[in-house]
Amino acid sequence: MKRIATLAIISITLIITANAQSKIQAEIIEALGLPASEYREETLNAPSIKKEITVEYDKNGELLHIGVNIFGKRMKQQYATPICNFIERLLLELCIKEKETQAASHLNAKRIEILYNGIPYGKSGFRNINSMLGQMTDITTFTSSHNGKMYHAHMEYGANSIDFSFPASRELIQGTDKKEADEAIARLLRGNLEPRKYTKSYEAQKKSGALYISYSKHFMLDSINNQIFLEKKNSSYTPVYNKKYTMESIKNTFTGACPTNLKLNVSHKVFNKNLKYTIPLEKIFSAFEKDYECFTAVSETGKGQIEVMTIFLNNDCNYIHMLITKISKENFWKHGITAEAILHSNIPQHNIKDLLKK
Repeated sequence: MKRIATLAIISITLIITANAQSKIQAEIIEALGLPASEYREETLNAPSIKKEITVEYDKNGELLHIGVNIFGKRMKQQYATPICNFIERLLLELCIKEKETQAASHLNAKRIEILYNGIPYGKSGFRNINSMLGQMTDITTFTSSHNGKMYHAHMEYGANSIDFSFPASRELIQGTDKKEADEAIARLLRGNLEPRKYTKSYEAQKKSGALYISYSKHFMLDSINNQIFLEKKNSSYTPVYNKKYTMESIKNTFTGACPTNLKLNVSHKVFNKNLKYTIPLEKIFSAFEKDYECFTAVSETGKGQIEVMTIFLNNDCNYIHMLITKISKENFWKHGITAEAILHSNIPQHNIKDLLKK
């Protein structure tokens, strides 16, 4: 496995610019003007909003989501939860902004378009979202898709339809700015996480010497991929993990195919500062197991030293987390070793593409 020139470019020159955003949830709560005790319930009612409001918390009691209650938990589980949450929050924001005649300018600034029965917001027949919500019955149809740049969502209730078009942007969809999102990742990684599940066997695509290689995809470059090196045992193919194939074992481990006791001294680039903490590598895979695809590139930097770039790609919101780890071949096999790592979180994909062009 050869050294990739772009690995150094990405890790050294990565500069993230974040659009300044207000604390959206705090603004909504302030605008609703309800007592704090109301927000401990799963649903609540505000006199100024003609639709029930849903509130969701994580296991630590932190507010995850607030919006108008139009989908329900079952529908969110069936479809894309982040997109459903975004639409619920957006409609609540617009109800609040309509009172200040700011809804149309908000949509224009965020490059969002909403059509009600084919009529654009602001035109005759669709001037008030709060009134529309007051007449809304249960959603019977919901679809969403994106082309890498824009999302398109369509929903129907009764004889009515609503269409949404909006950028595939993490900041917009999740409703947090770069600093808030980075700090949330740091809390996640330092909190309690459930152990992840492993794929016990893989399907081999082709043979590579004495080993086999799994079916795989790549991220932007062929050298950044999620291929797993396999050995055939009886009639199944399992990830290789032994000293005879150290480089392949490292690749498998950092692609998430093999359990490991390796710990990392993480320097987490959180907006304009570094957070430092020590966590097991396993914890990172547990944190990013559900919503991300994992890709790696492994390269030798000389004198038995290895550098691994691990990419966690979130396709729904068009961003990545990137982990750069340095370790020697010898230390990789030692028990109790802690490797040095740098974590860049919540990177928009277009930032990476710009760097790769250099």
